[in-house]
Amino acid sequence: MQHRTMAGFTLIELLVVLIILGVVISMAVTLVRPMSDARRAQVTAQQCQRVLQAAEQEALLTPAVLGLEITPQGLQFYRYVIDHDHLRWQRLHPDHLSQPRLFADQGLQVTRSPRTPRKVVISASGEVTPFRLTISNAHHTLGYRVSVNAVGAVAISPLSERAP
Repeated sequence: MQHRTMAGFTLIELLVVLIILGVVISMAVTLVRPMSDARRAQVTAQQCQRVLQAAEQEALLTPAVLGLEITPQGLQFYRYVIDHDHLRWQRLHPDHLSQPRLFADQGLQVTRSPRTPRKVVISASGEVTPFRLTISNAHHTLGYRVSVNAVGAVAISPLSERAP
């Protein structure tokens, strides 16, 4: 009597392998797929909000007067210091707040409102120079508005909504 042994895979083994491959491929596609302009603008606006809130907390806890310079590339923070009886702005050192390439690295445009000064002041008492930024894609069709009021409250809204 001869026994023939069949070499190969069962249908269940093939299905398990196909399911695993499907899961791995779908995960790879979501990781490789670039972020949309709208999502990139939203994430950058949220990051801007977190950095501003951290700067406000640092000014309160240090206590110090901080300055924020908003450039087309990103955010740069300064501290107001007395140096030989002269007051001047000095870059933070160590600097864990500044994001000098925040907008440029994301391929986004930032626009300050006409009333936003060159340097925004964040005082140790919690007061902030009110300002508004628009963070958008290169065509200014998608983006978010970041607004900060005099008491330091930071609000984010899509460009489709009216400014507060």
